[in-house]
Amino acid sequence: MWVDVGGSAGPSLDPCGQHEVTAGRAEPRRDTPLTVYGGGWMQSVPGRETPQMAGHSAAASAAGYLYQTNWALVDLLRKGQGRPDQAITLEMHDDVAWTSLDDPTDAVELLQVKLHPVGTGAGLGDMAVDMWKTLKVRVDRPDAADPQGPELSMVTTSVASPGTAAYALRPAAGGGGVRDVTLAGRLLLLAAEKSTNQTTQASREAFLALDSSVRSGLLNRVRVLDGQMPPEDLDGAVREALSYGLPTVYNQHVSANTPLRVAV
Repeated sequence: MWVDVGGSAGPSLDPCGQHEVTAGRAEPRRDTPLTVYGGGWMQSVPGRETPQMAGHSAAASAAGYLYQTNWALVDLLRKGQGRPDQAITLEMHDDVAWTSLDDPTDAVELLQVKLHPVGTGAGLGDMAVDMWKTLKVRVDRPDAADPQGPELSMVTTSVASPGTAAYALRPAAGGGGVRDVTLAGRLLLLAAEKSTNQTTQASREAFLALDSSVRSGLLNRVRVLDGQMPPEDLDGAVREALSYGLPTVYNQHVSANTPLRVAV
């Protein structure tokens, strides 16, 4: 991965020693694998996709995958300093995942990232295809029955509508939120039984086949992180995070007129 922060001259090493910086481009060193570290850098692990992710890839959608990658970078820059013992992976455990730094196979938080029309509730209805696709990914995991398994988040630019399971699965905000796992379970069961959508049939059948205690434990781990920033705001968020997180010598390159690009 590299982050183009604009026109510096000459090669140097970034403070973490993980990337060479040449002509304004922070690039992974050729002698290291490419992964994202909680202390500051992203690493991609080619060929390491876990079995449960096979057939559940966002890479088919160029726009969705680009959003997924850039959103992960923003999440890393915002949370990395508070998670120094963790790393971010892409398309390994899930679209995006926070893992143990020492053991990338040990997932802490799994995130499905969905690029939906902003503020419309698209993809978040009780019978919505994306809602059930995401649930199928969760049900297919080998730790689906483990109540102590990793957090399971759905990141979306859409906003959940009151009265839906997605709305009930949002994180409680400041102790005064509306999170209600029991209600979400009832709404999803009703939708699974009533829907006739062939696209979601396998997902709904898998959900209905779960023991009620397993289903409840799984939903307790699910978080709907709706209302995420749209694609056009990600560059600004990266600039803002970099202006605080990088040494002063780097900040002169992060300006409103400097192209900032991310590639993995």
